[in-house]
Amino acid sequence: MNRVITTSPLNVLTNNAYIILQTYRTIIEDITISVPFERITQGATLCQNLSKKIVSQQGVLGIMTQTFRKTYEGGDLVASEIVEENLLKEPVKEIIILEGPDDNPNQVPQIGYNCTYWESYVDNNVSASAEEKQWLKFTMKWESGCNAESNKHSYYKGLFQWDPCLWYEQFPNDNIFDGKKQIQRTLAKLRAGARPQYMWPAVYRKYVATYGELSWLK
Repeated sequence: MNRVITTSPLNVLTNNAYIILQTYRTIIEDITISVPFERITQGATLCQNLSKKIVSQQGVLGIMTQTFRKTYEGGDLVASEIVEENLLKEPVKEIIILEGPDDNPNQVPQIGYNCTYWESYVDNNVSASAEEKQWLKFTMKWESGCNAESNKHSYYKGLFQWDPCLWYEQFPNDNIFDGKKQIQRTLAKLRAGARPQYMWPAVYRKYVATYGELSWLK
């Protein structure tokens, strides 16, 4: 295709007029492209670091052909448009199964925010000194509101707001939302030398302001 541009009327050639002849050519070009596959993750975990990913279905790229109409002015491409697409092969989704700690609050009795219940449990069912019991009751009240099913925080869970990675690294078979287990494990951790000012810093500062330093930490 040719295009004529001139400063003269089309049917009359005047003196000093100029004529530009622009030549266009159009080609049809087919290309084959890969179609990306979707990656789906199934399952949930409370700690990514203790989880593993298992590919249950391998993803496979799809194949598509695209037909382009390309227009050139001289040797320069001035227009390109897709005029047809054909999907030759559907992509296959990749499915990844996430395996790791996946306990949830619905797996334990639904007691909710209930300091009366948990304080009574500590007083009557936990073998501990009066000072240990006082610290346990104070800490669970201010950490979670005495709610063993506490799951609102992104990183901390349960009655004493444990970090799930720290919890499951040490107690892989214990549900973090089991309040009785949290009391048992927290007391054992305290007796083993855990420093509450590092594990529960804000609440421990409040405890010290109320009752003073724990006797064995003075």
